[in-house]
Amino acid sequence: MTGSLGPDGELVLRGVPTFLLGFYYETRERTVAQVAEGLDKMGQGGFNAVFSNPRLGEAEFKTLLQRAHDLGLVVLGEDEPFLGNLEKFAAHPALLGWCISDDAGDHATPDEIVAHHEQLKKRLPNHLTYLSISGWSKKIEENAWPADLIGVQCYPVDYPFNNATPGLPNPLSEAYFVFAQTAREAYWHKKPAIANVQAFDWGTDRSAVGKLGPAPLELRNMAWQAVAAGVKGILFYSYDTGNAGVRHDPALWEVCQQFATELLPLCSTLATHRPTVLPTGDREVIGVVWKTPMAMDILVVNTSKWNKKTITLRLPTEFKGDGKSLLGNLKRTANQLVGELLPLEIAHYRVIKP
Repeated sequence: MTGSLGPDGELVLRGVPTFLLGFYYETRERTVAQVAEGLDKMGQGGFNAVFSNPRLGEAEFKTLLQRAHDLGLVVLGEDEPFLGNLEKFAAHPALLGWCISDDAGDHATPDEIVAHHEQLKKRLPNHLTYLSISGWSKKIEENAWPADLIGVQCYPVDYPFNNATPGLPNPLSEAYFVFAQTAREAYWHKKPAIANVQAFDWGTDRSAVGKLGPAPLELRNMAWQAVAAGVKGILFYSYDTGNAGVRHDPALWEVCQQFATELLPLCSTLATHRPTVLPTGDREVIGVVWKTPMAMDILVVNTSKWNKKTITLRLPTEFKGDGKSLLGNLKRTANQLVGELLPLEIAHYRVIKP
């Protein structure tokens, strides 16, 4: 069994609680060689997962699975192309499971999705099911339960429809509110929430203000917002959609690799613990803390694209020990963290118990 769920909704891969980190990868317009090249970059870049639409046929999907396995990646696929013969892939150790609903909330009802889930679990009890919720609010409430893994999409940068003040961009903090709601809803059902973080542009014909997509700092900031929200994994959308995505932008790829490196000290904690919100007094500044028997990790995210923030954050007083800054420049004074965060800057401060 490649993956399973722990008693409190942890994602367990090969027996170890794990934070999922990877990409959606549309293979519709790619050759097998291009798919392999992308997997190589992901495996070497510190990622452990890929969602792939296996549209190139069974032989190519088996090649993809084996390449992923060799690189330490797990694979989520869509079952539709192979619905009649999914058992052909059942024994492959790289296959984590199947997506049973994309844009959940827009198409099938939750009852129809759970029927699909139960059908697959009966046929393939060692595979997990996954869905990705399209949108916000009521869609999240209604759909954060029918599958094993609960994904949600938040793509606010240059969103092309009328959900913001005309002529003004969406606040980047929208990512935190969407991902936090999903993490909470999924946790009630003891399921892991997986954040689908925007890494693409909407296309110039649909663009609201002519912007192509997230800038590197915006992408990194949204990923850290997802972490602060308490998700158990991140799948950036997308590595390659055919004409957009991380594959086409070296700066975005570089910042994704940077994020993967920055996340390493937190990964084991994120896999097994949930954050507690710390009041910041500023809606644009997110503060959270993870407490483990040996350490306390504080994360502070400035979601503002324009404003520098002065931080004075009270810490839990029961934590004594040596502290160090892993990201940012906040300083500890008694039981407070103080300092400044530039626009879109992240701070990660750790206290090790004596």
